Parts: sequence; C-alpha cells; structure tokens
Amino acid sequence: MPGTTLKLGSAKVAAVIDERYAKEPDGWRKRRLLAVKLAAKGEYTSAEVAELCGIARSHLFVWLKRVREEGLEALLERSKPGPAEGTRRGVAPAVMAALAERLAAHQFASAEQARRWLKKEHGIERPSGTVWSWLKKAMGVLRVPRPSHSRKNPDAAEAFKNGVAEKLEALGIKAGSRVKLWFMEEARFGLHTERRRVWTLRGRRPVVSRQIKYQWDYL
Repeated sequence: MPGTTLKLGSAKVAAVIDERYAKEPDGWRKRRLLAVKLAAKGEYTSAEVAELCGIARSHLFVWLKRVREEGLEALLERSKPGPAEGTRRGVAPAVMAALAERLAAHQFASAEQARRWLKKEHGIERPSGTVWSWLKKAMGVLRVPRPSHSRKNPDAAEAFKNGVAEKLEALGIKAGSRVKLWFMEEARFGLHTERRRVWTLRGRRPVVSRQIKYQWDYL
C-alpha cells in the first residue's frame, strides 16, 4: 500500500520556497530547504523525501513542524550552536592550550600518544581520529625530526656561535695577511637509531634529543 504524500500546510512558505532554495549555497541550510521544498510539492511521502535528502524521517517531521509553527527563518537557525572557533565542546580552553604547547614542542609521535596524554592528564577520552583532527586544526603536521645529541647543551652551543667573531678579532690579525687554516676531521663508528615522524607545527623542523654512542678516531 503506498504511503500518504506529505502536505506542508503553509501556502506562504510554498510560494517562496523555490526561490529561496535556488539562492542558498550548498550546506545544511540548503538540505533543510530541499526537504521543505519537496514537502511543499505534495507529491512525495515522508520516506521518499527523507531518502532524497539523505536524512532521517524524524528530522523531517521536526523541520516541517518548525516551519508550520515558527516560519521558514526558524528552520534556518540551529537550535544548538556549535562550539566557538578554536574550542571543542566539553573541553576546557586551558586543555586545548596545553595540547597546543606540547604540539609546538613536538612531544607527540602519534595521535594515539596525544590521546593517551589527554586521558591521563586531563581525564578526557576521545577516539584517536578525533584527536588527530584536533592536532591538524592546531596547524600540526607530522615530520621527520633532525637529531640532536642527548648531551648537547643548547645554551653552550648558542654562546659558542655568538662568540666566534670576538675570538677571531682577538687574534689581532692584520687585514690582508696570509694565514693558514687548519681543520680537524673526525671519524665515528656507532649505532644510529631510526628516526620516526613526530607532530610539530606546520613550517617548523623539529629537533629531538636521542642517545648516541660512538667510538672516535681523529685526524
């Protein structure tokens, strides 16, 4: 037995729905307008409209009721607005800020590692796919890091680079003098651990510390 065709029951909406639908860009609003447009024609059942629009019949009935009682504009307003830009529903901004800090410090080798950190430190449990999307929206990207020795002192390395010019000037070499440059070469033998990609901010090259042991020879 064929189902009963829908009747919108609002001549005012039926008169303007085609024009409004044609002007609306693609998105959730246009889908709602399409459902109302098909209902206004009175040629389809609720099951047919739901299938054509890719929605549940329960949603269709809710939308039609809202149009009948509150008008077409009420249909195009979300009853429950989404979270503000840069925030996540149910997650405190401080947690997202802490996640961004660890991302900038490339402390996550995988989204699963970030998921476990959120659960352990903040009691927030989300699927790995959700956490992966959070990392991407925070401008995160997976990159192979540049290795750094575990004993490297960043402050000492920076001080050496800043002091090279002063040391050269302290030699008192006259301009135009002929000089000899001596270089020391070294050979080292050891094991290199394999580097995996880590999460970091887009546009940055991460540097991670790793333990490296060698036997040396000098020339």
